[in-house]
Amino acid sequence: MQPLAKLAPDRRYTLLVAYVGELAHELTDQALDMFDKMIGELLHKGERKQTLHLQHHARAYNANLCVLTTAMDAFLTAKQEGLDPYLTVFDAVPEATLAATVDRAKALVRPIDFDSLDLIEPKYVRMRRALLALYAVLDVEAVLGTDCALDALDYVQDLARHKRRVTRKHQTVAGELRHAPLDHLGDRWRRHVLHGRTINANNYEAAAFEALKEGLRSGDLFVLGSHRYRSFESYLLAKEHWNGLQATGKTRLALTMTAQEYIVDRQHLITDLLTKLHRDLERLPWISVDAQGRLHLAALKADTPPDVKAIRQRVYRKLPRIPLAELLLDVDATTGCFDHCTHLSTGEIPRGERRLMVLAAVMGLGMNYGLGTMAASTPFSYRQLAWAADWHVREETLTKAQAVLDNYVLHHPFSRTWGDGTRSSSDGMRVKIGVRAANADRNAAHFGPDRGATIYTHTADVGPLYAQKVSGHSVRVSTTKMPATMRRLRLHEAHRLRRAPGYREGT
Repeated sequence: MQPLAKLAPDRRYTLLVAYVGELAHELTDQALDMFDKMIGELLHKGERKQTLHLQHHARAYNANLCVLTTAMDAFLTAKQEGLDPYLTVFDAVPEATLAATVDRAKALVRPIDFDSLDLIEPKYVRMRRALLALYAVLDVEAVLGTDCALDALDYVQDLARHKRRVTRKHQTVAGELRHAPLDHLGDRWRRHVLHGRTINANNYEAAAFEALKEGLRSGDLFVLGSHRYRSFESYLLAKEHWNGLQATGKTRLALTMTAQEYIVDRQHLITDLLTKLHRDLERLPWISVDAQGRLHLAALKADTPPDVKAIRQRVYRKLPRIPLAELLLDVDATTGCFDHCTHLSTGEIPRGERRLMVLAAVMGLGMNYGLGTMAASTPFSYRQLAWAADWHVREETLTKAQAVLDNYVLHHPFSRTWGDGTRSSSDGMRVKIGVRAANADRNAAHFGPDRGATIYTHTADVGPLYAQKVSGHSVRVSTTKMPATMRRLRLHEAHRLRRAPGYREGT
């Protein structure tokens, strides 16, 4: 805010108005993402509690099963041999033991469909206030004009204004008989919500919030003021404008046929392409088709000669081991990549000690060490590193710096020895997130009880092409040979980098 204070009032307020409008959209999307995570966390909590319940009582389950199996085996033996069933069963298992076993089994048994919704109520009670407050500030609407989840949540809010909750199908509120909307309850939720004429208020609301989450994901619901959760119609031209374009013949559409004619034309094209594919499959040894009709690419075999491997190991042993900070300083001195980590307000290039602070901040954030750990390993304080990260390390500055590095690699003669750009490899690097971030995912196999994210990088044999954040679940490595496609992709990437900010001809 300090740089804004230096600007003239008209310019300062203009920037703030533009920023606040965009910030409102961004915060709305973040709130909706957080809501999605909260509901997912709520349902996951029930599944987790059920798993822990089974693990904790595994011995009791086994002991009860042994007793009941013995009793039922005796009962079947009595039927087959014509014996008295009571005497036979109680001779195998005493009546008192059998009765106690049945009582213990009733206390431990889970629903026959192994549903865990009955275990989430304590978790929902802690979330309830935040979820209701979030729904109150969001302007959620239905594409079709009405939605069962919105009806239920609006009913919950209406009763809350009278300091009441949904406890019965029919309630008298302020002298008026109200009927609780129940259409959002599926078969899975009904037995946990409805008990005759009474209603479990917590489960009723949890079911409504889950229905709201599914509606937002499917697009049946949209939120005003959101970028990612807005209605599909908002992407289209207004009907009045479209009618005007049609009347004047200015639609500029490339297709002139009707919808039915277009579908028939596409069907013929698809049939021809599938026929050609079926004919060509026999001539492509690296592609196979399984019984379900799915295409499979053959795995690439290692083709590195043993002599090359031995020379590579000798070269690696001759390379000096240097600290990572010194390596980054050498890279920066050669390419000037950190020139693009400019100050947010002044556009000043970091120099001297400030440049070292930016480098340390990038290391702390990039290696997931955190600024506190880096502060303990460098002469800079946490406050200095946080300042450098806030003012110099942004997505646009890192993108420009990355463009400079890619430029240098693509134009270096040594890059031609890595390949001709006909191979692509994609892999994910899992990173544990130390804070309770809303966009982090669970993966017990890799993160344990914590959460994390996966950075999925697409790399050609000449360098990285693209990186994205994906779910923290398992990601498979994919290495394929695509001669024409990857060659075009390499040329396109080189052309993009030449047009990227920070490109310097001749590097």
